[in-house]
Amino acid sequence: MSRIQKALEKARAEQAESAALPGAQAPGPTYTLRPVSGGQVDPHIVAYHHPHSHLTESFRRVKAMIRGIAGADRLRTVTVTSAGKGEGKSTTALNLAIAMSQDFDQRVCIVDADLRRPRVHRLLGFTPRRGLSDILSGEALPEDVLISDTVPRLTILPGGRSSRTPSEMLGSPRMRQLIEELKSRFDFILFDTPPVLTVADAILLGPMTDGVILVIQAGKVRKRPIERAVELLHNSKILGFILNRGDMVLSHYGYRYYDRGYYY
Repeated sequence: MSRIQKALEKARAEQAESAALPGAQAPGPTYTLRPVSGGQVDPHIVAYHHPHSHLTESFRRVKAMIRGIAGADRLRTVTVTSAGKGEGKSTTALNLAIAMSQDFDQRVCIVDADLRRPRVHRLLGFTPRRGLSDILSGEALPEDVLISDTVPRLTILPGGRSSRTPSEMLGSPRMRQLIEELKSRFDFILFDTPPVLTVADAILLGPMTDGVILVIQAGKVRKRPIERAVELLHNSKILGFILNRGDMVLSHYGYRYYDRGYYY
């Protein structure tokens, strides 16, 4: 049995056990969220609507795990992707970014790097005029498109206008330069990318970041697509898997500690 299969089976088992746990309210920092201008935040963004819930606490546990892999100073950029469509990667990435921003000493940025179907702005209920594609095409500067008035301490870099050459843009020297510019402004940066088995975007962006997280939809875990995704990401550091929908479970082949029904 492969390490990936063992990790996935362990994650499924731990998810079943965690489903029986009471939805206790987790302690967390006290702060007030400002409403997003122009629309409603998607109800699946639990870290926004219920910042002290048990589910939001699970995102904080993911945060602690990925920061502990290489140390807080060395792991600052993470690509979030999935094997296929409909796994909930954008929702997961945004919840994780908001949970991270709840640390008062952290400057967090989420980058919508899905230039085909950008979704982060929709989840937050606003329509951006420009975004990442405009920066990469040379039509805008980062300070022109960064949005920081939605969630406290979280900055959003929207995807921008749809591009005909998104893979070329994400694999360009300008993208590498932009990542370094963002690292000079923020402590932690998450990149939401398209599914690995659909297009090459995450395969190109993954090696530019410190690691990759694969989001897997609970109930449709299939070994071969996930193994294929991992094969395609061989040039990237796979940090682990997040089993989405239900109580959040993160499985990482290499970490072996257990707490309150979560497996990391």
